[in-house]
Amino acid sequence: MKAVFLPGITLLNQLRYPHKFLFIGVLFFVPLLLLGYFLIQEVNQRIHFMEQEQPGIEYIARLRKVIQPMQQHRGISSAIISGGNSLRSELEKQAASIDQAFVNLQEIDNRFRLTLSTKNRLTILQSDWLTLKRNLNSYTQVESFQHHTVIITNMLEFIHHLASTSNLILSSELDTYYLIDTLVNHLPKLTEEAGQSRALGSSIIAQGEFTPENWQKLLAASQRIAEAEKSLIRGMDVVLQENQSLIDNLKYPADRALSSTSIYRQTLDKMLKEKTVTVNLDSFFNQATQTIDNVFNLFDIVAPSLNKLIESRISYYKFIRTTTIIVMLIVLFSVIYIFTAFYLSVMRAITELRM
Repeated sequence: MKAVFLPGITLLNQLRYPHKFLFIGVLFFVPLLLLGYFLIQEVNQRIHFMEQEQPGIEYIARLRKVIQPMQQHRGISSAIISGGNSLRSELEKQAASIDQAFVNLQEIDNRFRLTLSTKNRLTILQSDWLTLKRNLNSYTQVESFQHHTVIITNMLEFIHHLASTSNLILSSELDTYYLIDTLVNHLPKLTEEAGQSRALGSSIIAQGEFTPENWQKLLAASQRIAEAEKSLIRGMDVVLQENQSLIDNLKYPADRALSSTSIYRQTLDKMLKEKTVTVNLDSFFNQATQTIDNVFNLFDIVAPSLNKLIESRISYYKFIRTTTIIVMLIVLFSVIYIFTAFYLSVMRAITELRM
């Protein structure tokens, strides 16, 4: 046993008492400080990671303000080009909404262009919109639908880009992950599938008859709505099971969005089964619009709910960081105090023995 401690005894015997205490103190304090440093660094990285997510949520929430009127503009254009003049007064209103939404979006793009690596995406989207608006009167219904849909598809891809550059897609907590998936994937997909069916259905109603081609397109749109609806249900179920504190905020708007989507899909299925046009254009368009509005209303609740959840977790990690620093300082000064008192006591005892 003595051989085990011999190297330590030999080393300490070569040091004077002040140096012995200094050596022991360094052995104690350096690991403590290193562990504390690495812990704080890890907490800081988590805080920075989550703070990076917030600009993405803010940008996506603002981008949605362009997508909704763009989808409605597509539906109105399809109806008007096909002969449905009752919606003409709404076309300029939606165009003005899109123009203003782009202006508002430019402000947030200026703030987060570098953070989110948006580059010239917004400029391209706005340029494509201005080209569409300028040439709309020369388009056929199919061309109008295609040009609108290309722009909207690029906006949905922009959402995925924002989710990637803001770390949203990398979230590890289950409730946050599925809430982000709902915001980035399920809700935009459901609004777009419903929006496409609104444009197709409005065109068919304005023309007054089905063709084999547009019947097939409307059937495919209805099926895609059903798939998007199922995905949304699965995602929301996981979110509410994992975090029941969100039930009061999300349950009712989610149920309302899903209920209106289901009823709207029944209208589409009825049209497809009858293969005849008996639905009033204004009635159909309003029902489709209300359905899409309900889904966007859920979107407008999910975004701040997600942001609030992230803020609470940032606050929690900041609390851990502050607590860690305070505890480390208390322990550090306490040990220094006790260690110094012990050193002075030993030195006093040695001095008295020498006397």
